[in-house]
Amino acid sequence: MTLFEECILALGNNQKIVTEEETNQYFEQLVNMFSIVSWGRIEWETISKKYRLNHISEVLDYLKEHGIEERSIILLWNYSDAPAVKTNLTNIFNCIDDVTAVGSDTFVFCPTGKYVIEFFHEGEITLGII
Repeated sequence: MTLFEECILALGNNQKIVTEEETNQYFEQLVNMFSIVSWGRIEWETISKKYRLNHISEVLDYLKEHGIEERSIILLWNYSDAPAVKTNLTNIFNCIDDVTAVGSDTFVFCPTGKYVIEFFHEGEITLGII
């Protein structure tokens, strides 16, 4: 079983794997909303509302602080052939290790709520809000 398949099992029924075309569209949307540097990391210096997190559970406090209630997210992985997955933010809390194992860098992207959580391969977790 691949790491992606393990992730899908861990997410349970509350997920949808999207097509390659949709995956590309979500990556394009992410890049249009958040500037990406050449090595694939978000250019955090260009984001005024950014927060370093110790754990994913902290994100809810920051979203509440900014009046953001949207929890529908898209999972995207850098340097992976895995397709994007639609799910919700609270669904990934209990299986975040399975989620981040799929690719070297993981983006939890909410285009409608205009936020992203980047799990950088060196262990940093950063929330950015537009």
